[in-house]
Amino acid sequence: MKGQIIRALVAVMFPILPALNIMTLVPALPAIAEFYGGGERGEWIGQVLIAVPGLGFIPGSMLSGVLVRKLGMRLTLSVSILAFITIGAACVAIDGWLGLLAARALVGGAAGVMAVAGTSIAAEFPNDVRDKLIGFSNGLGCVLSMVVLIASGWCVESWGWQSQSYLYLIAVPLVFTAVLVGADAPESGSSKAEERSTVAGLWPIYVLTIVATVGIFMSTAQWPFFLEGRGVTSGTTQASIMAVFTLAAAVSGWLYGYARRCVSARLILSVVFLTLGGSMVGLPSVLSVPWFFVLSAIAGVGAGLAAPVMTSEILDSAAEQARAGAVATLLSCMFIAQFLNPFLVNPLKHLLGVDNAFWTIGAAFVVAGLCFAAFKRSLSVFEISRA
Repeated sequence: MKGQIIRALVAVMFPILPALNIMTLVPALPAIAEFYGGGERGEWIGQVLIAVPGLGFIPGSMLSGVLVRKLGMRLTLSVSILAFITIGAACVAIDGWLGLLAARALVGGAAGVMAVAGTSIAAEFPNDVRDKLIGFSNGLGCVLSMVVLIASGWCVESWGWQSQSYLYLIAVPLVFTAVLVGADAPESGSSKAEERSTVAGLWPIYVLTIVATVGIFMSTAQWPFFLEGRGVTSGTTQASIMAVFTLAAAVSGWLYGYARRCVSARLILSVVFLTLGGSMVGLPSVLSVPWFFVLSAIAGVGAGLAAPVMTSEILDSAAEQARAGAVATLLSCMFIAQFLNPFLVNPLKHLLGVDNAFWTIGAAFVVAGLCFAAFKRSLSVFEISRA
């Protein structure tokens, strides 16, 4: 029983630690830009520093399954979390931006290893328990992001921009869970051909993950500029609107495991697209700040359900020995979508105008959500219900 609790803790906590890579740095970006000379060059360095852990995450996640098979789960988790904490905290002493860039790439790689290994552990539990673990992990990740964002801002204001690196130390207690997770023997694993075949067969889930994540990042990457254009220039008000989004995502993530027992993943996916799309369709017609809060909460519901339903279906569909590779590809798709959002959305905004771009993208999401709800054959891989 004790061993199961430890493994459940790892399955919940390790996949959300990568949030530290972004949230610790966000409040420090203006100070970083100034430290490195200000102007466009300083801003560019700050943007690169916040993006590079995502680039490191992808090869790290792909390597995770290999490390687990060769070294076992305990050693893989222990080494990766120690590297994550040590290198992350050591960034406080690095002044050169190239050295900081390399360090943050390594931290991103360690985060990728941890996230995939932790998610793979969730697959060991019965379906209903696993769904609750995944949903709770997603909800807790939203809360962690909020807490770290606030704590980082306080550190930057009190001790300077480099002090936010100390926040990596909050992960130290999880080192002990990695050590106690169990001495899994290295696995023989499936052949590379079998793993590639499994991952290739899951392409509908990966495509939908990219599309859904682009929609989620409409709220985080595009809403601030939209709000500013509508006269909502107060940083406090904008932050409060995004906090509502995060809170709604946390609540829906926590409830995912319970909802999954009653309805199919296809219907949950329909809710994801309808809520994300509905919020975008409604946004151009909103004239008062309270309605921005309402639409932010609606979008948050879809955002909180998206990652759990995709992860759960990947774990359901992938063969046991190919799960690590399948999960790594899923997480990579999420990071790719985050990167793609501005390149896909900004040209549409220039072509159609901001309001029409939001309306067009939102309408496409709503139509997709209605199709998923109305036609079982629209996505049969998501049809299994656990009622």
